[in-house]
Amino acid sequence: MKRGVGEIFIGFCYGWLPVTVSYYLQTGELNSLVNWVSIPIGLTIFNVILLNEFPDYRADRISGKRNLIVKIGREKGSILYIIIAINIWKMFAVSIIIGLPVISCLFFIPFFIISIILVILTSLKKYLIPKTLEIMCGLNILVNLGVTLSYLLGILFKGVY
Repeated sequence: MKRGVGEIFIGFCYGWLPVTVSYYLQTGELNSLVNWVSIPIGLTIFNVILLNEFPDYRADRISGKRNLIVKIGREKGSILYIIIAINIWKMFAVSIIIGLPVISCLFFIPFFIISIILVILTSLKKYLIPKTLEIMCGLNILVNLGVTLSYLLGILFKGVY
């Protein structure tokens, strides 16, 4: 984190790595769909870490930390957050197109709406309001968990639609 790349490693270690390795350990094979499924999960945890750096921006800057938000600033960080969020939506769609059950989209809708709200709040610089930022951080974790839950429920309920 102190070099400004920890966020990327966290996205990898809590996104692609556990999803792909757990699939491999259970099946003994690699599957390209699993890679596509892991991308939105990794991107959402990246955004969780990124947004959680916003409240500590001034203190981190003063203390010499070099996390991504300190390196690029909150303005560019908010743009990055929005770009990542849009890519989460796109990659979720790609995973459906590639072969995940379509019903996963139904479960994703509430989290997609929350993500849209977070993008709007971020674009309006509401992260500058401490109480609003606190709520945004909590909702952002919900989006992260919701992506995985949407996939899980989609797989459990495939064929029911």
